[in-house]
Amino acid sequence: FESLPARIEALEADKARLEAEVSDPAFYAGAPDTVRATLARLESLGGEIAAAYERWAALEALRGG
Repeated sequence: FESLPARIEALEADKARLEAEVSDPAFYAGAPDTVRATLARLESLGGEIAAAYERWAALEALRGG
């Protein structure tokens, strides 16, 4: 439970880094495989972050918090 806030923070930092990377028009001039992989990772991070927050809320509820 205690590791969830750090995990969420790391996921959100990774998402912010990737968002900054893809916001640069030069990013799309890169290798197509890299572009696809980065965009896929960015998309999956949203789900991972949501799942981590849901898990945290569930654990808080079990703790009575």
